[in-house]
Amino acid sequence: ESVVFLGKKYSLNIRQEQLKRVQRANLYNNNLVIRMPRFEREEERVNWGNKALTLWYKKQADEIIRKAVTRMSIYIDACPEKVFIKDLKSSWGICRYKNISFNWRLVLAPVSIIEYVVAHEICHLEQKNHSKKFWKMVESILPDYKARKAKLRQIGLSLDI
Repeated sequence: ESVVFLGKKYSLNIRQEQLKRVQRANLYNNNLVIRMPRFEREEERVNWGNKALTLWYKKQADEIIRKAVTRMSIYIDACPEKVFIKDLKSSWGICRYKNISFNWRLVLAPVSIIEYVVAHEICHLEQKNHSKKFWKMVESILPDYKARKAKLRQIGLSLDI
């Protein structure tokens, strides 16, 4: 079995060990290793593994997306008051007031896609709509934003675990 992280496939390696409720997932070389307690029932092992994987993705999303927000904010001299990483059901990012929320599943996409979504939401801090002025602002940050946007549309439905 494999998982995707930043657009790249990694082998999933499940290790059942003498652990107590501690969820551990780490990336080693080309493997995502999840260490978990021993379970007698397959259903328990799968549920526990899915939870550990989701927590790992959310942690990675928090680090990667926050760094991207910091980098992209410089371009328009605006910074969100708060950045949230959430389980958004129908969007990749949302800008409300001066706060931005991002879907944690973005970390399944290549970095170029994450940068596009971050730039898009950062620009909404200044332009609350999708006017020509908004798209010019996005283009000033990412001249190839149209290709990135098209790629997100192409792969978007596959970005789930």
